[in-house]
Amino acid sequence: MVRGGAVSRLSRTLVFLLFLAPYVFSLIVAQGRMALPAGFLGLVQSSFLQAALSALFAVTLGILTGVGLLGLPQRLRRSTEAAVLVGSFVPSIAWVLMWMVLLPNVRGVTAIVILHAVSSAGLIASAVVRKVRTRWAGSLELAMVEGAPRGLMWRRGLLPLLRSDLVTYLLTIFASSLSSFSIPLLMGGAEAWTFEIAIHQAVRIHSAWDQVAAL
Repeated sequence: MVRGGAVSRLSRTLVFLLFLAPYVFSLIVAQGRMALPAGFLGLVQSSFLQAALSALFAVTLGILTGVGLLGLPQRLRRSTEAAVLVGSFVPSIAWVLMWMVLLPNVRGVTAIVILHAVSSAGLIASAVVRKVRTRWAGSLELAMVEGAPRGLMWRRGLLPLLRSDLVTYLLTIFASSLSSFSIPLLMGGAEAWTFEIAIHQAVRIHSAWDQVAAL
């Protein structure tokens, strides 16, 4: 038991050091100096704003797509769900290039939020469908047989039951959007919409490793 506990503590320590390595590396390169870049508070506000909007839009779109999938016959639902899921596995650059062709003049937070949402909504919709079909398929079918309106079933029944799962989806998309790189870099113009872009600019443009360490 003691040996097993020691191995467990060692593994946790190694994992902690692994995640700490980028911070230690940046401090070593910066020779221990740290300096916040100009406009840091604006960076925090814009980063959290786009991440929050991306998460809300992605979950909303995922719920609406899931509702639509649940209303389809089983065979059609499976093929449609597979088609919807494909969008979540397409590389981000493909969505960016399509946006640049169709809407070349629309950039900034609007483009970032929509692209984040579209690329994530398929997974959320599939998760919602599987959760509903696995846990509450019988109750849903009984309510439909008794004539309950679909909107009422979702508002008063399914959405409250899915609340904890939806919070998890929100936090997941928020975290991924906050650390996203390619979409904000190509769609955000000159403004740094995420910390990763600010770090990239600090290294590539200013060679300011003290700012990298602080960020």
